[in-house]
Amino acid sequence: MSEKMHRLFLYIGLWATIFAACCLCWHKITGFLSIFSSFFYGGLVLTGCVLAIFCLVRLFKEDEKLPPLIALALVSGLIAFFLTETSMRWGRLIYFHAEKKMKYDALVTRVFSTQDFAKRKEICAGICEVDETSPDVLAFEWAENNVATGRQLVIYDRAGIIAKMGEGAYPRMLGRAVHKIEPLTGNWYLCHLSYS
Repeated sequence: MSEKMHRLFLYIGLWATIFAACCLCWHKITGFLSIFSSFFYGGLVLTGCVLAIFCLVRLFKEDEKLPPLIALALVSGLIAFFLTETSMRWGRLIYFHAEKKMKYDALVTRVFSTQDFAKRKEICAGICEVDETSPDVLAFEWAENNVATGRQLVIYDRAGIIAKMGEGAYPRMLGRAVHKIEPLTGNWYLCHLSYS
């Protein structure tokens, strides 16, 4: 394999690592970059397309055809995967399990150990939110509020009420309209609230 192919594989690895990190931390990037996050992701996809073009060039110039073909398949496959919702969903799940779930599980157990609403609010103490109208639901902040994503909460639904609702039939939560709810795992959901 030529020196140029070695360098191309290095660039592909670097690009894939940055893209994978962005899938894991998309909520932090959208909070930090706000409206410009779309341009950032678009730039990463465009970089992948440029890498694919370099792979095609190397395919025609290299004597050994297998390494450029593998590089082209790798870049094309990664671009296709990163453009799907699956990559962001996997990123959300990994982030949720790695960063949040263990901390939240202990708090959920403590909050639901009492039936008194005032005591539940005291246990939450700014870490989570309880709603008097939905006593079986506990909400945790997912990401910073911003213009691009609105308010996002991780919801623990002890009674499974959210799972029984149809798409678009979500009630208001914490005084705001619910834009979208995505399942995370078990009784845990990612909830997107509108600003209204």
